[in-house]
Amino acid sequence: GLEAMGFESTQIDILWRVLAAVLHLLNVQFTSTSDFAPARVSQEGKSSKALARAAALLYVPVGDLEAALTSVVLNPTTRRHFDRATAFVCRDALAKALYASVFARILRTLNASLAPTKPSGSAADRQHLYLLDMFGFEAAAENGGGTNGLEQLLINATNEAVQHLFDSAVLTAFDAELEREGVADAPAGG
Repeated sequence: GLEAMGFESTQIDILWRVLAAVLHLLNVQFTSTSDFAPARVSQEGKSSKALARAAALLYVPVGDLEAALTSVVLNPTTRRHFDRATAFVCRDALAKALYASVFARILRTLNASLAPTKPSGSAADRQHLYLLDMFGFEAAAENGGGTNGLEQLLINATNEAVQHLFDSAVLTAFDAELEREGVADAPAGG
């Protein structure tokens, strides 16, 4: 688990709180009287409850979170209110930034837990962990000067999974088309 990676229980709690807040944030909906009128959090459905839960998880007052999602302070005396579409963009940007911070924190902690605890003498004395990234074909020298990082490995694995899903859907559709045309004995999907 996360403890084995070097996280303390309070840090794990914070990670889970932020991830839960992201999920609640994405349930916040906005409403306005017209396309360019100021947006506000919808009081219909579960939107206001989702905002309250996200605020509690992030330890911020609900009003401050709503103001951050629906407006921007231009100067100490001027606040510009967002329209509905901009409020959604702002909500999504905040959710993405929070999620990215959790991901970055996990990677930093994992990298620190894998780092040697004391400097070693010769290269032969050092221990290394090597991962073979079969999914990507990046030149290591082009990716930060010599090695592909864990981030690139995860990106490549995700891209490969998405490509597999796409290929499966396309080949299934192609097989169905072959069957409709009476060429069912030559499956495209193998």
